[in-house]
Amino acid sequence: DISSPHCFEIEARLREELNIPVFHDDQHGTAIMALAGLLNALKIVHKDLVDLKIVISGIGTAGVTILKFLIRGQEQTLQKSLPVTAKVYCMRNEKKI
Repeated sequence: DISSPHCFEIEARLREELNIPVFHDDQHGTAIMALAGLLNALKIVHKDLVDLKIVISGIGTAGVTILKFLIRGQEQTLQKSLPVTAKVYCMRNEKKI
């Protein structure tokens, strides 16, 4: 298991050096399953991805990749690039546990 942010650096290096697809199950597998569920739910309620406001709570390796896939999906649906503005809120538990 490769933790974030190292997994992104390693993935980028492998993509540069290898002539084969690179798949990291923690990020790509989780993102694919989450988005498959979301896209199927949208079909049931007759909505499009661009109609949603989405909150990702906990932006670890999978959350970052889900966000990237969501942006790509919206760009493909709209057939244009989106200006991406992200607000990241960090919450810490100040109590010593």
